[in-house]
Amino acid sequence: MPAGFNPIHAVSFGKKGCDDLRIAQRVAKVKGAKFHPIEINAQNWLTDCTKGIWWTDGECSVRQLQFISVFQTIQENQWFDFNLHGMGAGGVIGGDLLFKPEDFVKKYLEKRLGINYFIIGESNKALIERYCEYFNSIDKNPHILCLDNRNRSFGIRAAKLNQFLGIENRFPFVANSIQELIYAVPNETKQNNRLYEIMLLEFFPGFYKKIPWQTTGVPIGPPDLGRKIAEASKRFQNKLNNKLKRLGMNIESKSLSKGGYTANDYADHQNWLRQEPSLSLFEEVLNNPSALYAEYVSKPEIVKLWKHHLQGEDMSDKLCRIFTVEIWLQQVLEGNYR
Repeated sequence: MPAGFNPIHAVSFGKKGCDDLRIAQRVAKVKGAKFHPIEINAQNWLTDCTKGIWWTDGECSVRQLQFISVFQTIQENQWFDFNLHGMGAGGVIGGDLLFKPEDFVKKYLEKRLGINYFIIGESNKALIERYCEYFNSIDKNPHILCLDNRNRSFGIRAAKLNQFLGIENRFPFVANSIQELIYAVPNETKQNNRLYEIMLLEFFPGFYKKIPWQTTGVPIGPPDLGRKIAEASKRFQNKLNNKLKRLGMNIESKSLSKGGYTANDYADHQNWLRQEPSLSLFEEVLNNPSALYAEYVSKPEIVKLWKHHLQGEDMSDKLCRIFTVEIWLQQVLEGNYR
């Protein structure tokens, strides 16, 4: 920040009382920044979502465009006009998106991208073969894959969406000089945040020694028995909650502000889809007799997923993907929803 720049405005968003807002408030206090929590909820998470799909060329699921109303608020209040984006930090330097080359199909295509969600049979086989050809062309290097496919072709779409809202994103972690250095480091050294945690604790101890990481509920640092137990408990809690969510049930665990772990995520897409205005919009798009997505996936299967979701199962991720595809096809081929 320029010398004498005051105050620094810090913003985070999420549903009321979520971990992200609690943690962000603690971080802002360390920096002495003026913190602005912005709530997203059933009424505003889809704000201008069709514009967002058009601006990102359909590359990002509508679930990933829920921050449009947040940046509109930032622009209206003129808190800042550029943002330092973390793209390429945890995923590449922290190793979250890295894997062994032999696990490309199972861990990346099937698990992370969910390529088996709807595309089955020969179409699925052909798509996997094309992806494998691409992976071979980059020497089966997960680091290059992450930068080229995940960041450049996907992540940058949502990140640059801010420019349409008058706010510029800058990407320090994907600067050539940094990536040239990180590329020389073996993937095994980067995975599980080994290298990343050392750097964060060395240069930014005030933000990381005592403030917990949202995904584990404990601060980062050298492994010890207490931390291992807390992380194992967090993983178990998340798995249990995910299974219960698919059945339409939720469990709220202890709050981070009280020193415990939690599964209190920043969004609640599954329930928001069952409320207005999302309910009517998804009904209209998914049940449209002239839906274009039916040319690519089974419409009866999607309609069935929608019914199961309304009955309590959590199908929000799959439904949001199909919703995004349909809106984008309508925009490109029919000129609708622009």
